[in-house]
Amino acid sequence: MKLDVLKKIIESDLNVAATEQYIDDEIKKIITKRKGLDRKKSVGVTDYRVAVNTIKKALEMVRCAGVRTRTRQIEHNDYYEYVIKINK
Repeated sequence: MKLDVLKKIIESDLNVAATEQYIDDEIKKIITKRKGLDRKKSVGVTDYRVAVNTIKKALEMVRCAGVRTRTRQIEHNDYYEYVIKINK
């Protein structure tokens, strides 16, 4: 599976955004194919991971552009809080 995904990314010459979207779509396909799992619960976990990964990638791009950032992740009982400070 991993090699098929990598092959598709290389053959299609996908950029970072298109690659992320393609991988997200593939993950969603896998989740919908799974049987016997609570679909809502699986999607929730994946949505959280996708959101966190998207935030991290965006911050990485900002840092690569030379902008200083500071981040902090706070775990609460029922949610995660992200504090992002971007210098002007």
